[in-house]
Amino acid sequence: QYIPETGWNDTVASGTLSSSGGGVSQVYALPSWQLAPSNYTGTMMRFVPDVSFSASADHDGYLVCSGGNCNNGFRSTNGSLTPYGGTSASTPSFAGLVTLLVQKYGKLGNLNPAIYGLAKNASTYASVFHDVTTGSNKQPCTAGTGCSGGFVGYTATPGYDLVTGLGSI
Repeated sequence: QYIPETGWNDTVASGTLSSSGGGVSQVYALPSWQLAPSNYTGTMMRFVPDVSFSASADHDGYLVCSGGNCNNGFRSTNGSLTPYGGTSASTPSFAGLVTLLVQKYGKLGNLNPAIYGLAKNASTYASVFHDVTTGSNKQPCTAGTGCSGGFVGYTATPGYDLVTGLGSI
């Protein structure tokens, strides 16, 4: 069953900086395939992220079995479970999804034009993506460092946003 999603931001819960990234590139130009589904105007620079995957160890973290710690499944020697989060956990999951696509369809090259192409059509967007519309990646910042209101970051919105991209697949 689908687990409702929100932009990843565990900073308050963990007491340390712990959230998704996102924003507008200062280096890379906006690719043509990213023009149509974006809610952002006024810049010709690349937006990130493209898609979103679960990343919060506090909400629905990943259980990892590594090294010699696999004798008890995902449990440590004392029987506890340790969920992992962040891009170090979600990126291998996305890579696994892409591996299945490559097995079925062969080499795919850059997936972004196809992903954004699906997002341009409202019916394929709704069948391929879960639009994540709540949460933010806002972090506390020091006044005078380019932030306003004591925070820097973005809020998730309907459609493409700088917190969850096109949403989760």
